[in-house]
Amino acid sequence: MVFKLMGSSGWGGARPGAGRKRGGSNRDTRYRRRKIELVAQQIADELGDDCFEGDAHAYLMSIYKDEKIPMLFRLDAAKACLPFEKPRLASVEVKPPEEQPPLIAGVEYEIIDPKMAASSIERELARKVESSEPVEPT
Repeated sequence: MVFKLMGSSGWGGARPGAGRKRGGSNRDTRYRRRKIELVAQQIADELGDDCFEGDAHAYLMSIYKDEKIPMLFRLDAAKACLPFEKPRLASVEVKPPEEQPPLIAGVEYEIIDPKMAASSIERELARKVESSEPVEPT
């Protein structure tokens, strides 16, 4: 008995263009979506004009803002909406004063002429070299 190894011309393995295309849905998914559409349409038909047009967040907002609804229900709706309306506070690490960076009291700006600045820097460097002071990079 002779067995042939499966290669590019044999059976099996991935082949370009084979299978369901990306984003395509199978029969069960299409069937489930259609059922959901039908049920949603039935609910809308039953409710008529009383059907709420907004999303879940808008619905909860309408509940907690309605003063005719009992406070217990309004509080539950407000708690459910809270994370979407106000972000949670981030935790902040408190450092001792000696580890904090120094505070800057103010900043002074001075407008200088570039030609004058170059000559004054050269003079300052020459003075430091002559007096054997350490020269710091600028």
